[in-house]
Amino acid sequence: MPDVLIIDAVQRLAFIACEGNDRLVVLDMRTMRVTASFEVEKDPNVLAYDSSLQLLYVAGGAGVVSMFRVEVAAASKLGKGLLGPNAHVVAVDPETHRSPGFGLRTVLQCSHA
Repeated sequence: MPDVLIIDAVQRLAFIACEGNDRLVVLDMRTMRVTASFEVEKDPNVLAYDSSLQLLYVAGGAGVVSMFRVEVAAASKLGKGLLGPNAHVVAVDPETHRSPGFGLRTVLQCSHA
């Protein structure tokens, strides 16, 4: 059972963070199929979504926030940043599109595909 759910109504995608297996699941609501599944840090229980920039943030008990780019019916992991123990809050400023923890380049660890 999902612990946290955010829906992108325009793209008809559901983002589901699961604490039980430390995963982020992307569900295409048109087909009702999982289009992507990612490992995230321990106990993911907070999601924030910047629909303008199509960036998704996942945080939780490990104190790490992961950032994902949302694309048509999919997502890709951009990196992660350490906020501090028990980072159970993540937010995106709708005007500046900044999220605490990702404003500093030294905090972000980029993934290479």
